[in-house]
Amino acid sequence: MLIKQIQPPAILSVSLADIKQWLKINIDDDNDLLTSLISSAQHYIEKKLNIYFIKQSFELTIGLDRWQNRIKIPLAPLISLDGFQFISNQLILTQDQITHEILDDNAETFLQLDIPPSLRENHNKLIMTISVGYGDNDTDVPDALRLAVKILASHYYSFRGDGQDQLKIDQNKWDYLIAPYMRLHI
Repeated sequence: MLIKQIQPPAILSVSLADIKQWLKINIDDDNDLLTSLISSAQHYIEKKLNIYFIKQSFELTIGLDRWQNRIKIPLAPLISLDGFQFISNQLILTQDQITHEILDDNAETFLQLDIPPSLRENHNKLIMTISVGYGDNDTDVPDALRLAVKILASHYYSFRGDGQDQLKIDQNKWDYLIAPYMRLHI
């Protein structure tokens, strides 16, 4: 599977003003550093949870070497399926030409396809464009996740350049905040 980001998020999940208020900082000297630390903390948590906070779009290219009618969408939370093409050796079909349904069981999201049997040959490919995230605004992100970003970014800020212990953080401080958002695979 090839995943390509085609529209990055427009903003971060925690604003510069929010983190400055959280850290009780009144000067602008570290604004660039703080923005970078927010971005790093958000990215770390997004990767740990395999979810995205602010709306962004991706193109997924999935090789279907054997017939599959249920395709796992590996990015979450899904906002929308913006389009897809089913490509076989014979032709290209778009989402308007294929009966499809999004299936979400709270742990995983799937695209269910009803492809005609005559097209179920080897070496098919599916290209889909999806939008994921909680929404366009930082306030769309659950408060617990925003708080986890603040805690981690403030930890990075407090221990910048202070030696090897800088990456050690009390996991209990923010693990309990992000635990409800972990995608369980059973």
